Amino acid sequence: MKLAVLGLDGLFPECIDAFADALPALARIRREGFAAPLRSTMPPYTPQAWTTMVTGVNPGRHGIAGFTRRTGGREELLDRTCIRARQLWDYLAAGEVSTGLLNVPLSYPAPQVPGFAIAGMLCPSPAAPGFAWPPPLAAELLDRVPDYAIDIAVKKKDFHDPRAAARLCAVLRARIRAARFLLETRPVDVFFCVLVALDRAFHLWFRYLDPRDPLSATGAAAEIRRALLPAFGEIDAFAAELAGRAEHLLVVSDHGFRREEGKFYANRFLADHGLAVLRPSLRRTLSDVAIRLLGRDRLRRLLPKALIEREIEAAAPAPNGRAFAAPLAAQGIFAADEDARAEVVRLLRDLRDPRSGAPLATALLAREELYAGPECARFPHVVIELAGGGIEVSPHLLGRECLHFAPEDWPGGHHDRRGVWIARGPGIAPRDAHEPLGIEDVLPTALALLGLPVPEGLDGRPAPVRGEA
Repeated sequence: MKLAVLGLDGLFPECIDAFADALPALARIRREGFAAPLRSTMPPYTPQAWTTMVTGVNPGRHGIAGFTRRTGGREELLDRTCIRARQLWDYLAAGEVSTGLLNVPLSYPAPQVPGFAIAGMLCPSPAAPGFAWPPPLAAELLDRVPDYAIDIAVKKKDFHDPRAAARLCAVLRARIRAARFLLETRPVDVFFCVLVALDRAFHLWFRYLDPRDPLSATGAAAEIRRALLPAFGEIDAFAAELAGRAEHLLVVSDHGFRREEGKFYANRFLADHGLAVLRPSLRRTLSDVAIRLLGRDRLRRLLPKALIEREIEAAAPAPNGRAFAAPLAAQGIFAADEDARAEVVRLLRDLRDPRSGAPLATALLAREELYAGPECARFPHVVIELAGGGIEVSPHLLGRECLHFAPEDWPGGHHDRRGVWIARGPGIAPRDAHEPLGIEDVLPTALALLGLPVPEGLDGRPAPVRGEA
């Protein structure tokens, strides 16, 4: 195999050192190769991050802002056909390079590559048409790995469920068994596999797994680490296998993780300042009453998320509303006109963090500063970073307050822009670079390692993995 790309969703740079005993192969691969921080998209969310990686262009050109797109007044799930740019496997096919894909997000329906493809996130089920290419591979894979699952959803209340870690480990093991089966039966030149277990674990237990955090010293943290270390070992062993199979290996994450400090309910904030109009909602009224009686955090742990946060009416622009939050958390805010955008920016700039008195907004970016291309109009007019990324922006309406801080004992995390980039193989000199590489640089780097021409017009460029200036 000429090249293997191992995508580890959510891996943050300090994780390999923190778990060096459980990740010896990844530590060795990093030590023997080129390593640098990865700079993800802004915001650093799965759909636009992975799509930027596999296209080499910014979201304003590939058009993927989130998992859904508003069509005819409702949100519809996206799929691979919505991507407005060529993807890595398109370039490989043009270069007559056989390719194997496993679980790459937004690869449904599976592309008809010279090789094989198993669709990833947003594929409805392994029984769906388009799950596998060629189509007969679906039955063959499920016969060999009957417990194969496309994804595993986690909810915040799962953090205290001892079975949640076991479920994550089971899905991961099935994915790796599937990868081994595919590699043994269908040799290819390039293999691209994404594992998402780390992302799910960090959403629930990041503070338990980050040695820099005081909660990592608690008994609950020790219990979670014991439950998850076998999964870390499985990932590490698989990375070692790929390093042994492939001439070159890229290990990349779509983003990193950080502590979740709280949430900012953007639609509530906009409504409080007369910019958004909240339509009447019985569900929201009942949830507000329940919050007053039970408390917000207790309610979130007791009730299914869908009952208290689903289908928020303010996510769609009301006829007389001037601004509203995007449907995916932290995408940003849409404005009806330039005056509304300027007012949103002014109000957010004046916000102060009640914990320190410092400005709460550490970045307020116009979409034109982040994105460029024919799809730019699909994106929110203002993209926000609060408290250095520690406070997540949400479109939901849960309670009467627009700013809510997480309890001190909440162990969860959310996405951070700092991810991981490692390249190893012949001609790659060991080097630990301090300057981050863009996520859009992965595709041109892969093409360069394969000796294929790098197309003009990409936003990314080949990384200096061979020591070039």
